[in-house]
Amino acid sequence: MAHKFRVDFYQSDKWVFVNLMVKKLAAENVKIVFSDGSFSYDVTDSNGVNEVREIHLEHRINPLESTFNVLSMKVEIKLRKIDSIQWKKLEGDASQNGVNPLCNEKVQNKSENASGKISKRHLK
Repeated sequence: MAHKFRVDFYQSDKWVFVNLMVKKLAAENVKIVFSDGSFSYDVTDSNGVNEVREIHLEHRINPLESTFNVLSMKVEIKLRKIDSIQWKKLEGDASQNGVNPLCNEKVQNKSENASGKISKRHLK
């Protein structure tokens, strides 16, 4: 299935930054749910285009410290790494990361400020 919005990511030692490229987006039209081994989003752009997607991550995150920020051209999702290792890819197999997707869930319905040291390296 083709996705409606482009997703890319980059990382530092402690964070993974995921960019969801969506133009003209209102913060009230963004819902993000974080769990130990995944995050999901429900986003509707100004033209009424909606996408709901769950991304199973290659490694575990701390959902309580993960946040997002709605900007003019994108949603920046900031995932707090559990382990300070470099991720080779964003998505992984949910059955292999040993995470119960129902535990430690955090839901956010509004944008929050994100800050932290950012690596310039883009990983594909």
